[in-house]
Amino acid sequence: MKMTKDKWKDLINYLGKEYSLKTIDYVTCGYRRINNNFDIEIQSDWSKGYTHLRVYVWDITKGLNDDSQALERLEFRNAQEMKDTLPIIVEKYSKKGLIK
Repeated sequence: MKMTKDKWKDLINYLGKEYSLKTIDYVTCGYRRINNNFDIEIQSDWSKGYTHLRVYVWDITKGLNDDSQALERLEFRNAQEMKDTLPIIVEKYSKKGLIK
């Protein structure tokens, strides 16, 4: 079961102004561009009464297309755990490129 648009909006508001909703491969996702080299994609899946949140860090140095490469995949069971971890990810990859 997929998250509704309203639940996505709530999650994005909870994460902060740096995050937005974006359709990627025909699926609604959370999104944050870290810099010219890396971005974050957040996917969600509902099962067994709780949400699985997946965070992907993408290398976008060759563009936002099929040449992008997933560098990391992290899974979280709740938004708080994910929100606590996202700044660590952003800091790690901000140092690897210019902040936009």
